[in-house]
Amino acid sequence: MTTLAAWVEAGVGAMREVGTTVLGCGEVELLRTFDGLDETSESGAYLPLIGDEVVELGLLGAESSCAFAARSLLGMSPEEEMPPGDVADAFCEILNIASGLVKAHPSGAFEPLKTGLPLFIRGHAVFRDGVQAATAELSFDGVPMSLVVVLRGESGAHAGT
Repeated sequence: MTTLAAWVEAGVGAMREVGTTVLGCGEVELLRTFDGLDETSESGAYLPLIGDEVVELGLLGAESSCAFAARSLLGMSPEEEMPPGDVADAFCEILNIASGLVKAHPSGAFEPLKTGLPLFIRGHAVFRDGVQAATAELSFDGVPMSLVVVLRGESGAHAGT
């Protein structure tokens, strides 16, 4: 079983790469990590990675952070408006890209995994008792977002959020 710390490290590396390449940010900074879930973010996307264990990767932020990332992905200017559904779709795609980078991690520790469908949530996700979780607070050119990793255990224990 891959440790929670290894998942967080791989996720942060993937988000740094996505931020500096796909989103065009000059800097993606890790502000801090902590055990538990980010309880402050307004919205975000979650995506399950399913193998011998089930892991949920989450990318969370305020509505303005989600819109920043979505506009960056699509090469839009900060002034351009996006419908909420388009922001959600683009934010989910960012997480999809990052999950692919995690799966392709050079250590090979995250293979073989199947990628589930991302889900965008406005509000807070609630997970059952017994999960392990950690949060990495990141800054994308000064825009705060959080990467959340939730370990659910064996694949048979997977259930919706």
